[in-house]
Formats: sequence, C-alpha cells, structure tokens
Amino acid sequence: MNWWLWSILSVLIWGLWGFLAKLALQQVKWQMMMLIACVTYVVLYAILAVALFVTSRPALQFSAPGLGGRALLVAIATAAGFGGVVPFYLALDQGKAAIVVPLTAGYSVITVLLALFVLGEALRPTQYVAVVLFIAAAILASR
Repeated sequence: MNWWLWSILSVLIWGLWGFLAKLALQQVKWQMMMLIACVTYVVLYAILAVALFVTSRPALQFSAPGLGGRALLVAIATAAGFGGVVPFYLALDQGKAAIVVPLTAGYSVITVLLALFVLGEALRPTQYVAVVLFIAAAILASR
C-alpha cells in the first residue's frame, strides 16, 4: 500500500476515533476517559511491541551507535502526541464533535510550517492554497 492509501486509512480511523470519543464522553467524565484510554494504550502498545519484536527481530538493532539520541527523539515525539490528547478530550467534552474534531485537526498546519522552515520541505502553490483554505475553514467552523 502506498503513502496515500495509508493516509486515507489514518483519516478514516481517526475520524472514527473522534466520533467514538464524543459518544464515550457523553457516558463518562474526561478523567475516566483518560484512565481507560491509558490502560488501553498500554495493552495495545504492549501487543504491538511483542508482535514487532517477534516479526522484525533481525532488523532491530538495539546497540546501534546513536540509538539513545534517536530513542529520545521518538520519546519526545510520542510525548507531544500524548500531550494533545488531554486538551482534545476536554475540548470534545465541552464542545461539539462536529466543530472540535475538524478544528483540532489544525495541528497539520503546525506540521506544515515546521516542515517548511525547519526541514526545508517545499510545497506546490496549490498546497499553499490548501493550507490557507484549511485555516479559513477552521476559523469559520469555530464561529
């Protein structure tokens, strides 16, 4: 499967996540949501870690030079992703899913800006237009 199809699959799954999270928050408080989510993440990540270790063990190099710094970057990236979950659940608990989920998807604009200015990636003119339209849509949707 190519990157485009993986991207669409992510969008579909995350779209379902936002919807199901709103349904769940109608039944439990956000604190309970976080507690259950944390336990679920631990279980799912443990299963994934075992599966990756079993299927990819020859490709894993735990003693590679510089792994510590790379592992730290992975940990920081993971912590950044986790850091957005609590405010997301709080926003979803207090707001409408139809507004909160698309608005919080604006994190992609931050990624685009960092990719442009830090990684030196380039966008085509139509992609710049897409970013501007996304920002405009987020502003309009939040009113």
